[in-house]
Amino acid sequence: MSDRPASALKRLARLYDVQLQYRDYTGASRHASATATRAILRALGAALDDTTASIVDALRIRESELRDRMLEPVVVAWSGRLSSFRIRLAREDAARPIRYELYLEDGTVHTGTLAARRSDTQVSGYVDLEATLPIEIPLGYHDLAIETGSHRAHARIISAPTRPTADAERGKGWGIFVPTYSLRSDETIGIGDFGALEMLMHWAGDRGADFVGTLPLLATFLRQPFEPSPYSPVSRLFWNEIFLDLRAASTEFHCAEALRVLQSQEFARELPELNAGDNIDYARVAEAKRRVLSPLADCFFAGEGTQRPEWQRFLLENPRAEAYAVFRAITERRQQGWSTWPADLRHGNITPAEYDAADYRYHLFAQYLATHQLRALSHTAVTRDVRLYLDVPLGVHAEGFDIWCEPELFARGVSAGAPPDAFFTLGQRWGFPPINPTALRESGYEYFIQAIRNHLRYAGALRLDHVMWLHRLFWVPDGMEATDGVYVRYPTEELYAVLALEAERHDAIIVGEDLGTVPGVVRRTMKQHAVRRMYVVQFEAQPDREDPLPRVPRESVASLNTHDMPAFEAFREGLDADLREELGLIDSDEVRAVHRERRALLKELLGQVRRSGVPTRGREVVHVLLEYLARSPAELVLVNLEDLWREKRPQNVPGTGIERPNWRRRAAFSLESIMAAEDLTLPLQRIDEARRDS
Repeated sequence: MSDRPASALKRLARLYDVQLQYRDYTGASRHASATATRAILRALGAALDDTTASIVDALRIRESELRDRMLEPVVVAWSGRLSSFRIRLAREDAARPIRYELYLEDGTVHTGTLAARRSDTQVSGYVDLEATLPIEIPLGYHDLAIETGSHRAHARIISAPTRPTADAERGKGWGIFVPTYSLRSDETIGIGDFGALEMLMHWAGDRGADFVGTLPLLATFLRQPFEPSPYSPVSRLFWNEIFLDLRAASTEFHCAEALRVLQSQEFARELPELNAGDNIDYARVAEAKRRVLSPLADCFFAGEGTQRPEWQRFLLENPRAEAYAVFRAITERRQQGWSTWPADLRHGNITPAEYDAADYRYHLFAQYLATHQLRALSHTAVTRDVRLYLDVPLGVHAEGFDIWCEPELFARGVSAGAPPDAFFTLGQRWGFPPINPTALRESGYEYFIQAIRNHLRYAGALRLDHVMWLHRLFWVPDGMEATDGVYVRYPTEELYAVLALEAERHDAIIVGEDLGTVPGVVRRTMKQHAVRRMYVVQFEAQPDREDPLPRVPRESVASLNTHDMPAFEAFREGLDADLREELGLIDSDEVRAVHRERRALLKELLGQVRRSGVPTRGREVVHVLLEYLARSPAELVLVNLEDLWREKRPQNVPGTGIERPNWRRRAAFSLESIMAAEDLTLPLQRIDEARRDS
């Protein structure tokens, strides 16, 4: 390639916020290849082919798009103050008055003339002005229109608090964590459900807990396609019907047929099989629960269900619900992902003949019932003073509803992933298309807002998977290795503004999963906007130091591990190293070295804990470390419930697939046993006392 096209490609990459160089975990500099760069740029919307001439043409088009932009599509007003924003006018329009119309979220309209001064930076043929609005802007999402001469432009204003106002009033809290699917009780049907989660919230609240945390509860594919992973959802806007408490629903909604199925001898014979074994059979459980949920849906629509005020509220809060039900009904009829559908269906040109009405009603009612039961959970949270801590996955299934519904928001021909690190030396390719930051910004972040709001209607705390994406995300072109991936930058300030505003409106805590190699600017920005970081002992512990654990930050959620890490007892015994040997990642000599290092590390950790004043003699190591965290400055301490009974099996082994029982393992004990176990209650009591004393 000649110098001119190479230079043009670099300039084009900069205009699309593509980062052509980064440092890997070893400190080595990695540079994007021209092939990978072109693939990434095509995914971002650049009109590129494999010819060098197209690069110069694409650069000219992109420069023109940005140069001719009169107003940025989004402007942030921190704490209601829009100090200045840029307006670009053709030189002949620069002397004309600039009129504005500000449409506030509550319907109020302000009009007038903008005060503006020339900016220090200018573009040939244009005049850049710095403008201010003469009014204070209330918190919310507002629309700004400006006009001069024959030119008119629009922008969304996000008026957000720099930090949520209730943030300073929060004290130290603690919570328990357990995957909802793993809960089992006398009432569950093959899998933990919202009813079991409510029982757990009552129990946890009685022991002083402030939060109950769990894995994502979003809809997944449970027929064909089949993918039950909570981190590969069909949508970030809709819930998984497999978690519905159907015993409660069948009674509340007075459906004789649903009750008949539940009380039938056939169902009674199948129930022990559904509940048996260590691992959940998602497909079989989903079909069994559907036999109850389908008649419930029929009863609801045949009766007066749609006359309920709550039904109207559901449709108002979930404007895509009917489209979602159509999507799921078509998927079930065709038993294949939408990318293989005929063109009309792919593009949303659908008639009722393309799907079964019963399937449509089933999925629509399932979402209504999910919001109904989640609202009941949030009511429990208020009355018991223990709130839900939910989790938003980074992506959605490539064949999922969100991508079918809004394909322009997602980059095609690439996958999100991660660069090589010490564990995954070849990098990672996660298999789902990333959000296109340019398209997201031009849409005013509506999809992101709805996804966050969908969770915060019911949750008091929200964990964002891979918070780094608010800054940059690693994209891997299709057909290339993860080592060939490239970072793409995201509009950080505007994304944090959405989070701050939604946290303010819902009085919620936002937590960012920031484990791994994280640039300092990320954590500084998180702190600036009160996004809590994660402090995980198994990740933070550093051997061969007087104090192997670094200081626990105040604005953090502290825990021993996460769902992607070994249970603490497995970590203590080095069983994670044995598993890595089984997977062929390390050899036997390395395993023995890990075991030696782990024993030494635990000894050093206990020494640090004793020096802090936490008694250790005659106590379980896990209880000692949890009390140490409870006495720390951390705003929230999260206790993995399974660690209290020294569980050794992981819930997920990253980098593995169907060869491992990922996302399927049931808890070793029933909820009834857990709630009656004094040896679980006493450690939680000490944690509660330590939190309140500290």
